[in-house]
Amino acid sequence: MVTDNYRLQLLLKSVWQYALEETQYTTAIRSTPIGQQSDDIRWRAKVQKDSGQIEASCRLYEEALRLHGADDDSAAAAGARHDLAETLTDRHLGLHVENLLRAQVLYRRAQRSTERERNPSRSAMTRASLASCLRGLAGMPMVDAKHERKLLDEAQELLREAIRIDERRGPAGLPA
Repeated sequence: MVTDNYRLQLLLKSVWQYALEETQYTTAIRSTPIGQQSDDIRWRAKVQKDSGQIEASCRLYEEALRLHGADDDSAAAAGARHDLAETLTDRHLGLHVENLLRAQVLYRRAQRSTERERNPSRSAMTRASLASCLRGLAGMPMVDAKHERKLLDEAQELLREAIRIDERRGPAGLPA
C-alpha cells in the first residue's frame, strides 16, 4: 500500500510538472501578436492533420511559419518549424527524400530555440523527431554506407540525449 501511494505521488508530481511546463511554453508561444496568430493557424493545421488532410495541414503550417522571420527563434517560430517538419515526414506528395531533407533543416532550427530547449518535453521531442528523420534519410537508396553510418550515429546520439533529458525529469509513467 505504501508503495502504491508513493507511486501515485510520483505520478501526480510528474503530471503537474508537465502541465506547468506546457502552460509556460504555451504562454511563451502566445506572448506576441504574431505568436498568437501563428498558434491559431497551427491549431487549425493540427485539426486538418488529425482528420487525414496532410496537404491542407502542410499548407497551414507553411502559413504559420511564414509569419516568423528567418532569424526568429522564438517558441512560436520553433513550434511552427517542428510541426511543419513532422507533417513533411508524413507527406506523400513530392519526393520523400526532399520532404525529409526539409524536415531535417526545420528540426535543427527548432532545436536552436532557447525557449524550446528550456522546456524538457519539447526539447526531447524535437531530438527524437530529428533522430527519426535522420533514420529515414539513412534508408534512402542514394545514401552511401559512410553517410548512412554518420546519419545513424547522429540519430542514436539524439535519442540518447532525449532519454537523458527525460530521465532528469524524474520517474514518469503509470505504476506497474
